Amino acid sequence: MQKITKSALRRRAVAAIKAGQVAFAHPKAAECFPVVIGAEKSKKTRILFRYCHATFFGPSRKRQTKGGMVLQWGGRGIGFGEITISFNAGGQLVVDTECMGPRFTRAALNRWVKSIIASIKS
Repeated sequence: MQKITKSALRRRAVAAIKAGQVAFAHPKAAECFPVVIGAEKSKKTRILFRYCHATFFGPSRKRQTKGGMVLQWGGRGIGFGEITISFNAGGQLVVDTECMGPRFTRAALNRWVKSIIASIKS
């Protein structure tokens, strides 16, 4: 069995997307995803968010939390996803970034705060 490298998998994924062989359930995913693969090569790539929205939730037995927020983000060249910030039943802060690093998480939170400030000013 031949081992396939990550770059070979990326090239195959891009080719399949461009050929229309991939269907996306989320309406914004089709315009965001193809650019992600090329953007991964440079860590200095500027992060361009198209949207950044937060939803807050209270105590929940289902989530086993005391409350928190879900920050939904999406953008050209980065895809889309969520950052969940909550307090667990023991009162500890829990952050789920879907494997995004601290630089990206900080950028998403900054973008969300800037959108709040812009909406207050208008």
